[in-house]
Amino acid sequence: MPSFNEIINQAKEKFNLGDEAEMLFSALSALITDKANGGFAGFLQRFNDAGLGNTASSWVNSGANTPISNEQLESVLGENTLNDISRNVGLDYQTTTSVSAFMIPQIVDQLTPEGVPLAESDLLSRIGRTISDIPPGEPFDRVGTAAARIINEENRVVEANFGAVAGSENNSALRWILPLIILALLLALGFMFCSKSEPVANIVDVNANQSAINVNSNSVVKPINKL
Repeated sequence: MPSFNEIINQAKEKFNLGDEAEMLFSALSALITDKANGGFAGFLQRFNDAGLGNTASSWVNSGANTPISNEQLESVLGENTLNDISRNVGLDYQTTTSVSAFMIPQIVDQLTPEGVPLAESDLLSRIGRTISDIPPGEPFDRVGTAAARIINEENRVVEANFGAVAGSENNSALRWILPLIILALLLALGFMFCSKSEPVANIVDVNANQSAINVNSNSVVKPINKL
């Protein structure tokens, strides 16, 4: 039974890949162990639901692994999932599907020594040791998480629709609140204008009084100096 690193190296040689092999391993590992979809057991159940239970059982049990075709894998994972993995990994759809069909039986075989699935902590630990060897710049949390999120397209559509409804409700509230805000600003500006007008009037009064004083002072008759 080849190790994870051997599986990756075999994929590189068989499909003439570079670092894409490590990235695809990360994405498939995330898909296989995704808790949101039942973890490892939930992943295997998908093959049972697609009528490929015996094929998946051969990967779990001791003995030779029954291969799976691209079409069969597509019926289990769906085109949307494979397309999204393809974009994240940087491979075309056909190559992604072919390499995934090659890798998945061997990954499952590694995770079920002696026909018994590993405990979750051991399963993640074994995968994590291989992930840590992936070249820097392509961490598991970026590629793997992207694959895990796309496993259920219908949930994403529901969330998007809910967000659109929430956005329309927010816009409706703004249509009511915005006129009130504008009215409040106008009242505030009016108050400020009125309060500033009073000092101006006072200044005018002072200037007028000062002018009157000057006029009166100029009208005083000066005494005539006698010779």
